[in-house]
Amino acid sequence: MKFFCLLFFLFVGTVSTSLPSWALSEHENNYIEVDFTKREAHLKGFYLGNEKVEGLFSFDIKKQESLISGSRGHVFVCTIEGQNVLLGTKTLPWLKAKLIKRGSIIEIAYLYFPEFMVKGEINLSKGHIVLNMEGGWQQNSPILEGLTHLKARIWGKLRNPLVSGTVTIEEGRYNGMEFRRLALNFLGKHPLLNITDSKVTLRDGNTYEMVGEIDLRNFENLIAGADFVSQKVSFGGWEILSEEDKAAGLKKNVDEKFDILFDTYSQEDEFSIERESYSNGLDTGAEVRYKVEKGQFIRLRMQEDRTIVGFEKRKEF
Repeated sequence: MKFFCLLFFLFVGTVSTSLPSWALSEHENNYIEVDFTKREAHLKGFYLGNEKVEGLFSFDIKKQESLISGSRGHVFVCTIEGQNVLLGTKTLPWLKAKLIKRGSIIEIAYLYFPEFMVKGEINLSKGHIVLNMEGGWQQNSPILEGLTHLKARIWGKLRNPLVSGTVTIEEGRYNGMEFRRLALNFLGKHPLLNITDSKVTLRDGNTYEMVGEIDLRNFENLIAGADFVSQKVSFGGWEILSEEDKAAGLKKNVDEKFDILFDTYSQEDEFSIERESYSNGLDTGAEVRYKVEKGQFIRLRMQEDRTIVGFEKRKEF
């Protein structure tokens, strides 16, 4: 029973350090006081890896019949509540958790603290872990600001799990650079993760792809190791288009329904009829497009020798 009560703290240590085997002897003042009469656990000067943990926790442990079909035996259900919990340099005003032990499997039914939620499972006999995390908060620091949302998954071997997920930040600022939206997807192993399919849209409409690595140990400077590759450039409300061997032009969204395009094009447009060959291999034109509904447009295209009106339907994935 005492061991099961301490599994909660083992779980926090696993998430923080990705190592399930922390040693109490690393720090002289490491200790946990458990009072089963009062159903309280007190941590003071306690370290999980390099993170200091302090706080007073109340708990309740119950032995119940297993409700899973085909399963025999008992399960232990532990509910935990903490107040003014210190995790590293951050103090949590409250924390709530429910753990269920079935044999060698620890189910995290929920772990809540302000702006964050964790659910998942730890299989001690197989050494596997699956955790789903989600949180949202207003990030305010000298380096990074903005409304932040995190959705992540940890899975695989308990000692060396994979981490994947998404961080989105709306209406923010990074190192003085103001942006409308930053969408960061990541995959890898703690603490350095690979950036995948990620981009940031600045206040002026310019869009950059982000490539490289992120370091979870310093969230305030999360993308310090990222490189920015231009995807979309805007000037005076006009989007500058350029695709190698395909098109160059200017595009402007007049409103939610209308957009205007001036371009040169070297390939066949699925919308237009067969074109004549020009000496320079390029066709020039102007186009007005009206959005009827999602994925459906009426297009008016004016080229040097013809004007075309048509209907376009796109399948969006």
